[in-house]
Amino acid sequence: MPDRDAYIESLFPQLTSYNIKSPIDDNYNCIAFAADDNAKWWWPKDPYYWPPDIPEKENLDSFLACYKSLGYKKCGLNSKFEKGYEKVAIFIDTNGTPTHVAKQDSDDKGLWKSKLGRYVDIEHSLEGISGTYNQYSYGNVAVILKRKVK
Repeated sequence: MPDRDAYIESLFPQLTSYNIKSPIDDNYNCIAFAADDNAKWWWPKDPYYWPPDIPEKENLDSFLACYKSLGYKKCGLNSKFEKGYEKVAIFIDTNGTPTHVAKQDSDDKGLWKSKLGRYVDIEHSLEGISGTYNQYSYGNVAVILKRKVK
Protein backbone atom coordinates (compact mmCIF):
# COMPACT_ATOMS: atom_id res chain seq x y z
CA MET A 1 0.00 0.00 0.00
CA PRO A 2 1.26 3.52 -0.70
CA ASP A 3 2.26 5.73 2.21
CA ARG A 4 0.52 8.87 0.93
CA ASP A 5 -2.60 9.41 -1.16
CA ALA A 6 -3.33 12.80 -2.75
CA TYR A 7 -7.03 11.99 -3.13
CA ILE A 8 -7.45 11.22 0.59
CA GLU A 9 -5.48 14.30 1.57
CA SER A 10 -7.64 16.52 -0.68
CA LEU A 11 -10.78 15.25 1.10
CA PHE A 12 -9.41 15.66 4.61
CA PRO A 13 -6.97 18.58 4.88
CA GLN A 14 -6.51 18.02 8.64
CA LEU A 15 -5.51 14.39 8.14
CA THR A 16 -1.76 14.59 8.72
CA SER A 17 -1.10 10.98 9.62
CA TYR A 18 -2.87 7.88 8.32
CA ASN A 19 -2.19 4.37 7.08
CA ILE A 20 -3.95 2.75 4.14
CA LYS A 21 -5.10 -0.68 5.31
CA SER A 22 -6.88 -2.18 2.26
CA PRO A 23 -7.14 -1.96 -1.49
CA ILE A 24 -10.11 -0.22 -3.12
CA ASP A 25 -13.28 -2.28 -2.62
CA ASP A 26 -16.81 -1.17 -3.52
CA ASN A 27 -18.56 -4.18 -1.95
CA TYR A 28 -18.99 -2.49 1.45
CA ASN A 29 -19.08 0.98 3.00
CA CYS A 30 -18.17 2.58 6.32
CA ILE A 31 -21.45 1.59 7.98
CA ALA A 32 -20.83 -2.09 7.19
CA PHE A 33 -17.11 -1.85 8.00
CA ALA A 34 -17.85 -0.47 11.46
CA ALA A 35 -20.29 -3.37 11.92
CA ASP A 36 -17.54 -5.86 10.94
CA ASP A 37 -19.20 -6.74 7.62
CA ASN A 38 -16.94 -6.42 4.58
CA ALA A 39 -19.37 -8.13 2.21
CA LYS A 40 -22.41 -5.83 2.02
CA TRP A 41 -23.21 -2.16 1.56
CA TRP A 42 -25.25 -0.94 4.55
CA TRP A 43 -27.63 2.00 4.28
CA PRO A 44 -31.25 2.45 5.43
CA LYS A 45 -32.67 2.58 1.89
CA ASP A 46 -33.32 -0.05 -0.76
CA PRO A 47 -31.49 -1.73 -2.42
CA TYR A 48 -28.94 -1.79 0.42
CA TYR A 49 -28.78 -3.95 3.51
CA TRP A 50 -30.15 -2.66 6.81
CA PRO A 51 -30.59 -4.79 9.96
CA PRO A 52 -34.08 -6.21 10.43
CA ASP A 53 -36.47 -4.32 12.71
CA ILE A 54 -34.41 -1.11 12.55
CA PRO A 55 -36.24 1.91 11.06
CA GLU A 56 -35.10 2.52 7.49
CA LYS A 57 -34.54 6.23 7.99
CA GLU A 58 -31.51 8.38 7.28
CA ASN A 59 -31.38 9.89 10.75
CA LEU A 60 -29.28 9.57 13.87
CA ASP A 61 -31.92 7.61 15.79
CA SER A 62 -31.96 4.91 13.12
CA PHE A 63 -28.15 4.66 13.12
CA LEU A 64 -28.11 4.50 16.91
CA ALA A 65 -30.67 1.69 16.81
CA CYS A 66 -28.56 -0.12 14.20
CA TYR A 67 -25.44 -0.17 16.36
CA LYS A 68 -27.34 -0.77 19.59
CA SER A 69 -28.70 -3.92 17.92
CA LEU A 70 -25.04 -5.00 17.59
CA GLY A 71 -24.43 -4.56 21.32
CA TYR A 72 -23.11 -0.98 21.41
CA LYS A 73 -24.11 1.53 24.10
CA LYS A 74 -23.68 5.30 24.14
CA CYS A 75 -20.62 6.71 25.85
CA GLY A 76 -21.11 10.38 24.95
CA LEU A 77 -18.13 11.75 23.06
CA ASN A 78 -15.54 9.67 24.91
CA SER A 79 -13.10 8.75 22.14
CA LYS A 80 -10.33 7.59 24.47
CA PHE A 81 -9.12 4.03 24.16
CA GLU A 82 -10.59 1.71 26.81
CA LYS A 83 -9.02 -1.72 27.19
CA GLY A 84 -11.55 -4.48 26.56
CA TYR A 85 -13.88 -2.30 24.46
CA GLU A 86 -14.34 -1.39 20.84
CA LYS A 87 -16.00 1.86 19.83
CA VAL A 88 -17.82 3.39 16.89
CA ALA A 89 -18.19 7.09 16.16
CA ILE A 90 -21.20 8.28 14.16
CA PHE A 91 -20.61 11.44 12.12
CA ILE A 92 -23.33 13.85 11.02
CA ASP A 93 -23.44 16.73 8.58
CA THR A 94 -24.66 20.27 9.36
CA ASN A 95 -28.27 19.08 8.88
CA GLY A 96 -27.87 16.31 11.46
CA THR A 97 -27.91 13.52 8.86
CA PRO A 98 -25.49 10.62 9.42
CA THR A 99 -22.65 10.61 6.91
CA HIS A 100 -19.99 8.24 8.23
CA VAL A 101 -19.11 5.73 10.94
CA ALA A 102 -15.55 5.08 12.12
CA LYS A 103 -14.48 2.30 14.47
CA GLN A 104 -11.84 2.00 17.14
CA ASP A 105 -10.56 -1.51 17.58
CA SER A 106 -9.60 -3.10 20.84
CA ASP A 107 -5.85 -2.82 20.18
CA ASP A 108 -3.78 -0.56 22.38
CA LYS A 109 -2.97 2.06 19.73
CA GLY A 110 -6.27 3.91 20.19
CA LEU A 111 -6.45 4.79 16.51
CA TRP A 112 -9.63 4.75 14.46
CA LYS A 113 -10.37 2.97 11.19
CA SER A 114 -12.63 4.08 8.37
CA LYS A 115 -13.82 2.80 5.04
CA LEU A 116 -13.83 5.80 2.73
CA GLY A 117 -16.94 5.21 0.63
CA ARG A 118 -16.05 2.94 -2.29
CA TYR A 119 -12.36 3.67 -1.76
CA VAL A 120 -9.89 2.22 0.76
CA ASP A 121 -9.87 1.57 4.52
CA ILE A 122 -7.56 3.81 6.54
CA GLU A 123 -6.27 3.98 10.09
CA HIS A 124 -6.33 7.55 11.44
CA SER A 125 -7.00 9.93 14.30
CA LEU A 126 -10.64 10.85 14.82
CA GLU A 127 -9.86 14.54 14.48
CA GLY A 128 -8.16 13.96 11.11
CA ILE A 129 -11.43 13.20 9.32
CA SER A 130 -13.65 15.57 11.30
CA GLY A 131 -14.89 18.87 9.93
CA THR A 132 -16.68 20.34 6.94
CA TYR A 133 -14.33 21.29 4.09
CA ASN A 134 -16.01 20.22 0.88
CA GLN A 135 -18.97 18.22 -0.42
CA TYR A 136 -17.22 14.98 0.59
CA SER A 137 -16.58 15.94 4.22
CA TYR A 138 -18.17 13.81 6.91
CA GLY A 139 -18.93 16.63 9.32
CA ASN A 140 -18.42 15.99 13.01
CA VAL A 141 -18.90 13.21 15.53
CA ALA A 142 -22.41 13.25 16.99
CA VAL A 143 -22.01 10.32 19.35
CA ILE A 144 -19.63 7.52 20.27
CA LEU A 145 -20.79 4.06 21.28
CA LYS A 146 -18.87 1.17 22.79
CA ARG A 147 -19.24 -2.54 23.44
CA LYS A 148 -17.17 -5.15 25.21
CA VAL A 149 -14.84 -7.09 22.98
CA LYS A 150 -16.28 -10.52 22.26
